[in-house]
Amino acid sequence: MKRSQRSKKTQKPTLTTSEEFWNQAIEDEESGDRWISSDLEKSLRFYQRAYNHYLSAINLDGTYFDAHYNAARLLFHVYLKFTSQEEIDLSKLETISTFETDPNSVIQPLNKILIAHQTTLNLPPPAEDLNLYIDICFNAAVLYTELIEKAFDEDVDFETLFNYASTAEELFTRVLQTQLADENIDIETLLDTIESAYKLVQTAYESTSNESQLTTVCSHFEVFVSSLDEVVSNKSADITDARMSDLTISKTSLLASKCLDFDSLLQLWQDPELPNNFKRFLQAADSVQNFVDTVILYGVAVNDDDKWKYLTTLNGLYKKAQELIVKETDLLKPQDAQNFSEYSILRISTLISRAEVDIERSCLNVPQAISNKEILLKNGITFLKGAINLSKESGGLKEPSKDKLTRALKRKQAELKLSKLV
Repeated sequence: MKRSQRSKKTQKPTLTTSEEFWNQAIEDEESGDRWISSDLEKSLRFYQRAYNHYLSAINLDGTYFDAHYNAARLLFHVYLKFTSQEEIDLSKLETISTFETDPNSVIQPLNKILIAHQTTLNLPPPAEDLNLYIDICFNAAVLYTELIEKAFDEDVDFETLFNYASTAEELFTRVLQTQLADENIDIETLLDTIESAYKLVQTAYESTSNESQLTTVCSHFEVFVSSLDEVVSNKSADITDARMSDLTISKTSLLASKCLDFDSLLQLWQDPELPNNFKRFLQAADSVQNFVDTVILYGVAVNDDDKWKYLTTLNGLYKKAQELIVKETDLLKPQDAQNFSEYSILRISTLISRAEVDIERSCLNVPQAISNKEILLKNGITFLKGAINLSKESGGLKEPSKDKLTRALKRKQAELKLSKLV
């Protein structure tokens, strides 16, 4: 039934103090969080309001640690949720011009986000809540990891990347020391730090351009990695099997990222102690692809026989991952709407990857490729059609808007690849 009278909006009091602006920013940010799964543009508008209010609080009190912390954290949050997401085309947002021209836009590049974190780290830590200071240390360390990945793609010099990695190592060490000294620390919080630190080291390995640089990075992080392993070993009794599986995969991925011998890399991923789940095989596939990229970057000659071996290995890994994804999807309950959507996207992505592998194999000048060319091309077409059909399936009423965009992007990618084959 309709209301007999329109509700009157409550007039909010004028904000005057830094704390009032901070409280309003918290409210705005919570609204952004609520809308992010259904309306990305509306969510972004709320995040912008929140950021403006955090800045107002800072302008009134330059030493307001909480406001500095939240402003820096929000910038990185928006970067991770919007800017860095391939499926989100910010240029299509109706109000994007406002964000692009506003010097105080909540959409900022990583170097500006880094400055916000550095500014916060230089402030006196709040005596009443040191956890906030540790949180900003953790966030900054993760930010440096992200920055290394992006900077390497932009041909930033090795010394700069190495300095980023060293700074992140110092921050993670600070976080871990504080967490380990806290008897009440939640084990999940501690493990998040360990996994993020593993990711940093792996990213540092992968940011090298030659074997000499890799040797330097491996030597530098040797003690740090051992300290992470020691924490995992000491806390093993408190770690669930599922979480230990994730940690084992992360550590194996780290070790694989410094392998320059293909057989050694495969041996790592064939370890019987590794869990038999799709995460393992997808991560192993990433390791193989990274190995190929690395040896080419290092100037190692890769002939078609080598490529056939690498691609055939990739095919087997993707096939196994796909089987396990389908198996786990079948076990989902009807109410697991978001999980179903995520698994569906994984299946689509894996089908596209399998298609790419077989199409590339069909182009190689080796006996196996030549004699199976038609079969390989047919497989590629079948995989792409499967990905397209799967992308058309509904993700349900509760499917997040981001997942819908991902489906659309994957479908477009598959259709483009298919158009070149038929």
